[in-house]
Amino acid sequence: MLSVVGCKNDYDPMDTLCDVSWYTSETIKQSGVYKVNVDSFISFMDLSQGCLKHEWIIEEGSKFLKNDFNYKDGNLSSQVDENKGLVSTRQQESVFFAKPGMTKVVLRNVFSEWVRSNTSEPVEAVKEGDDWVLTKEFPIDVYGKLDPAVTVKKLDGTVVLDIEPGYEVSDDKEQWTKIELMAGDQLVFIDKEGGDRPDSRTWAVANRTYSDKEAVVRFTNANTFSGFTISSSRKEPKANVRKIIPLVVTVKPCTDPFEIDYASSYVDVTSPDIIVLQAKNGAFLKATGVTDDFTVKVASDNTELDVIEVVIDESDNSRLNLKLATPVYPDEKILVSYNAGANEIVATNANRVLQNFSDQEIRNDYLGESVIPDAALKLCGFELPYAGNYWADNNSLKHCSLSGDRYYEGAQSLKVDINSVLSSQIFFMQSEPKYFALEPGTYKLMHYIYVEKAGSGLAGKPYSAYSMGANNEQHDEDGQIVQFKFPEKTGEWVLNSLVVTYTADDIKNGKMGYKFVFPQTTPQGSLFYIDNINLIKLR
Repeated sequence: MLSVVGCKNDYDPMDTLCDVSWYTSETIKQSGVYKVNVDSFISFMDLSQGCLKHEWIIEEGSKFLKNDFNYKDGNLSSQVDENKGLVSTRQQESVFFAKPGMTKVVLRNVFSEWVRSNTSEPVEAVKEGDDWVLTKEFPIDVYGKLDPAVTVKKLDGTVVLDIEPGYEVSDDKEQWTKIELMAGDQLVFIDKEGGDRPDSRTWAVANRTYSDKEAVVRFTNANTFSGFTISSSRKEPKANVRKIIPLVVTVKPCTDPFEIDYASSYVDVTSPDIIVLQAKNGAFLKATGVTDDFTVKVASDNTELDVIEVVIDESDNSRLNLKLATPVYPDEKILVSYNAGANEIVATNANRVLQNFSDQEIRNDYLGESVIPDAALKLCGFELPYAGNYWADNNSLKHCSLSGDRYYEGAQSLKVDINSVLSSQIFFMQSEPKYFALEPGTYKLMHYIYVEKAGSGLAGKPYSAYSMGANNEQHDEDGQIVQFKFPEKTGEWVLNSLVVTYTADDIKNGKMGYKFVFPQTTPQGSLFYIDNINLIKLR
């Protein structure tokens, strides 16, 4: 039996099998590669019995720790046992990884007869002379330290500050880079992802936080700002490093007319009854009694959305929030107008007031609320077995299966592998008892598709969704057809969506279901994934 234990987090001395089992993680089993930070360790224990000879073998850059090392001591490098070299015959060893990169730890046991490990992926002994030798390799990916690197630019591309990995920030602010801006000017903070494989970052700039790789920061208030930071992070193996950005920004009042930045204004995707107007060159000081001065309408049919409240954002006074009586719907083009009345909207400096504007489009990225019940959404995202009384298929399991290989959200998707010529179409559909309640109206039927392998001519070929309502008593194909096309792009998730309108006659007993069909003409050799089927209400 071979067992391996984990890293220094939550480490305890290993005396029992229970300890060993506890240190074996699912993540390691699935990936097959151990991921550790440089200057950390993994402890290994061999539970084999009847060995003639036993060895743990490591490579240059790795070292055995002393038998009585203290894992709580932050300086593990001082507890290395140089006398052990690269080979140890002890049953239990802890290996310190001092060098980033791929390495391995090898267990080599010699037996007098053939043996096989009792593991999920068995390893068998190989005959060498008169002995049987069992060799097990543990591949280890040693991640180096994180070392944030940053470039700060103006919108015109002029570099303000450039910090490379290893840059030491002076404690003396007089040595820092200084720049003057006008209220409303913007800087771009670019994460150059210094260090070994960071996967996220958090910027802290002028009392706000950002997570984008390239964060565009608008300085709206006249003041002097400094103490900006970037925190670079990695999920596995866990690491986080925070670095100060040595930059001092002095913002001067703007005397230009006070205006809205329409391109940066938007519908709040978490509260679609709120429109956020972003000041272009300053911040808001006063906006009272101005509700009737704004007009919001849907461009397609000039439907007006009543504005019931106008307030300055509590967390950012460069934003003005318009609260609507009814929410904005997905895909709607929203136009906003402002015509100052008796109470003007005032900026924070230079006695400036907001300029009038008419029918300016603001960004609407709101995706809408699902009408599919919460209990069914997991099934529509294939987080639960699709055939478990919700989805059924035409005996196509040789083509369709749940998979954790790819997923847009959650942990699974539906994998469709056209691995042979189709004798007929393949489909999966909701079973009738699992239809969901639906009212007549206009909706957007959507899902995400990931094409991994495109068979010859797959791009642009159709596949369909059939509405399973009143016209589909026997689940035949005379219902309303929503026809999608396979995307041109491969290797990335693509949102496919189409608008559908249902009358009362289209819906059976107030309920609706769907059947997705991949036709017989779907090219052989195609491999794709479907995830997050959804139905969104439109206006």
